[in-house]
Amino acid sequence: MPSLALDRSTVHYEDLGESRAGMPALVLLHGFPLDGRVWMSVADQLKSKTRVIVPDLPGFGRSSVSGSFSIESLADDVETLVARLRAGPFVLAGL
Repeated sequence: MPSLALDRSTVHYEDLGESRAGMPALVLLHGFPLDGRVWMSVADQLKSKTRVIVPDLPGFGRSSVSGSFSIESLADDVETLVARLRAGPFVLAGL
């Protein structure tokens, strides 16, 4: 599982499949207090159709965060992750 160091966190993620013309990347977000593993069977099915990114949000799974976090800071981290992976435009799905 690769990771990216962000300003105040390290985010581990899976980046599966490939971008396809006309198909946005799909980012799958887990619920509290889970991690990205909840999406892996779905991601495995979808990766043949589009690029699928499954992060462990900071503070969950293998990802770490220094200090506290908020819904807003988690959203900022997802936005930064997607930008650094050059995965836009994307569709966001959550649990």
